[in-house]
Amino acid sequence: MQNYIVFLRGVNVGGKNKLKMVELRSTLETAGFEGVQTYIQSGNILLKSAFDAVILQQKMEALLESSFGIQASVLVRTPKELGSILEALPFDLKHQKQLYFVLFKETVAEKQLRALENIEFSGEHFQLAGKTMYMWYENGAGKAKLTNNFWERLLRQEATTRNYNTMKKLLDMSRG
Repeated sequence: MQNYIVFLRGVNVGGKNKLKMVELRSTLETAGFEGVQTYIQSGNILLKSAFDAVILQQKMEALLESSFGIQASVLVRTPKELGSILEALPFDLKHQKQLYFVLFKETVAEKQLRALENIEFSGEHFQLAGKTMYMWYENGAGKAKLTNNFWERLLRQEATTRNYNTMKKLLDMSRG
């Protein structure tokens, strides 16, 4: 059994895709997943599964639709991957309240990288590494232009975004 951290995109955001975490945990346990934990209401799940990450992602998406009528993207990372993401943070931790991580389903293709060359918004810094876009919003994320939706449209990738504190907490929870 492999430990995974599962991120649901767009759950319990803006009154859409409402999903009670207690019901989700119960459904996942009934489906055979072990060690199921959730963190806050935005669709962060820790669990154990015998499936590889790609199959787990597909099964989770199907389960959300069949059990709750929710069509949501699911992104999966291992605790090791999440630890590596946090270790590679290119921005100073003194800004941790303004640090975010855009997690993509796939590694951004080489041809898509050209789209990043001329992007510049004052106070918004980004750096791409593999399947993660590191974000530092000097003025906070509330009025940011470089949002999850912006990156999805530009790079034609499904993604979800989490702040530093959520990522750190999930990593800590995955370590017991």
